[in-house]
Amino acid sequence: MVRVVDFRGNPVHMKRISGSSLIKAQEWIEFLDAHAQTFKDEQPWVTFAVQAIVNLHQGLIIMSRRVRKNQSWTGSMTMAEQTVGLVNDATERLTWFEKHSEQIDQTQLPEWAKFLFASIQGGLRMQVRISKDCEMILRKGHLLVNVSPRVDTIEKARELGEEVEQ
Repeated sequence: MVRVVDFRGNPVHMKRISGSSLIKAQEWIEFLDAHAQTFKDEQPWVTFAVQAIVNLHQGLIIMSRRVRKNQSWTGSMTMAEQTVGLVNDATERLTWFEKHSEQIDQTQLPEWAKFLFASIQGGLRMQVRISKDCEMILRKGHLLVNVSPRVDTIEKARELGEEVEQ
């Protein structure tokens, strides 16, 4: 069994999140932005890692604000944040990461950094998938999820007139 702990060594299952997650997300952005300056003289891959983490957090904040339809929780949104498609935004963030990560010499990275980059890429890929669900929620007001095998899901979605992703 794997014991999961936070950066202070506290077991994760003991942590509780209370209050608005958006406020905490905005605090993360402010924290990362403030501390990004301490990494400006580091190797380019370190600076890129910081930018990628900020990019992931910003995308999650935008998605959360749009799904909740309440921008005032963490300040106002820009016009682009209010109007850009969530899937397009998430896809652009993933594309940006993949394009720039190709420019990094992977042979020079410590093992923990390779794991970090794989985790960031995984988070951005999940964001693309979740953004598709969020757009459906915004468009239809609900999300239809069928947990049966894929073939049954496609047939059921078509019967209900839902969009089918091939």
